Amino acid sequence: MLIAGWVPGYRFTFYTDNYSMHVRGVLWFGDLDTRHVDAYLGSSVITTEGGFDAIAQSNVYFENATINANAPPGGYTGQIQAYAHEWGGQVYGGTATVNVNGNFRLNAYGAVLRPQAIYTQSSKWTITGYVAVNDVDHFIDFGQSMWTIGGAWTSISTSSSWNAGTATVIFNSSSSVSLAFANLGEQEFNIARFLGTATVTSTLLSAATIRIETGATLTMGTSNFSGFGALENYGTLSMDGITVSRYPLVIRVGGGDSITITQWTAWTVTAGVLTDIRWTFSSTTSASTGVTIQIDNLSLNYRYVLSRAGAEVDSDRDGDTSAELSLGLGWTSGPWAMAITASLMTVESPLPQDTTYVVRVVILVLFSALMFAGTSKIKDARKRWAIRVMVILVAAWFLF
Repeated sequence: MLIAGWVPGYRFTFYTDNYSMHVRGVLWFGDLDTRHVDAYLGSSVITTEGGFDAIAQSNVYFENATINANAPPGGYTGQIQAYAHEWGGQVYGGTATVNVNGNFRLNAYGAVLRPQAIYTQSSKWTITGYVAVNDVDHFIDFGQSMWTIGGAWTSISTSSSWNAGTATVIFNSSSSVSLAFANLGEQEFNIARFLGTATVTSTLLSAATIRIETGATLTMGTSNFSGFGALENYGTLSMDGITVSRYPLVIRVGGGDSITITQWTAWTVTAGVLTDIRWTFSSTTSASTGVTIQIDNLSLNYRYVLSRAGAEVDSDRDGDTSAELSLGLGWTSGPWAMAITASLMTVESPLPQDTTYVVRVVILVLFSALMFAGTSKIKDARKRWAIRVMVILVAAWFLF
């Protein structure tokens, strides 16, 4: 089904009037030769059996619709996907629910006209296939939306119009996928959650919050973290061939700023009981910002020391199962070599069970008994007791 202007350069307005649509093939909004449309989908339920395509500088307003875009039964082409934009097509998500049963592409075709773009606003997107942003000028303005992606992610965008908003993007692949992120110079996502198995193949993963959930696996290469405000690992996180899966790890940066992990090494202490972690932090923070690192589910009776450039800046020495370490202000001139080291504490027994303490008490009791016997012949009671108390106090001072 093609919904577009009749002649080149003509733009017409289309309303669904909230009626449902079931399209047996591809649903095109707009056509080549600048046949435009401004489409308003209201609260319609729209199902396509051959894909959705916004083209020819058309604007499609999803409003409160439900969009079910299914993969074409005859297979994909560059232009025909379960969901695609080209030739300057743009979409406004509103509060719609969008189900893409297949792949999602912002194609490179016709990018010279205007960027392919989505302003997702408060919509909810579920995509079973991959997401591909195939031109440097294309962008997504995530708004307050929610995305769940079952396949890979590839973006070559460098657009300054990219906006992470306050959205959450969930990578939930049932099999291992590759992720190639953009080089934006800003955070690509607000919250990036990983529920499946993914391997980052590009150089950057940048988000306000990166969270690896229980049971998920995220494999990074060298220098794959860039500009995050919080890193929360509850699953399996690997970087530079080293896996950190033994305990949750949370790194948070104050003030809404971010840091970059550029190195990740580890080594074993105390017969493999614990693994230490090292980073190089290349700070992008302001001087008013600090960093908090929290590690939970630790073994008892270990102390943890946070060092910067070889100098201790904080420690956690209470020996319990969690550690919180803070890096204070004034560290913006990095990169700084950071290290968290673990060491076994010497656990002292409580005083009543200390052998030396018990011996000292016995000596004091025996000495006091001898003093009482030795001073019993002094007839003046006040003088007798004064001597006893004074000698016992002196003996106690020497013993303890």
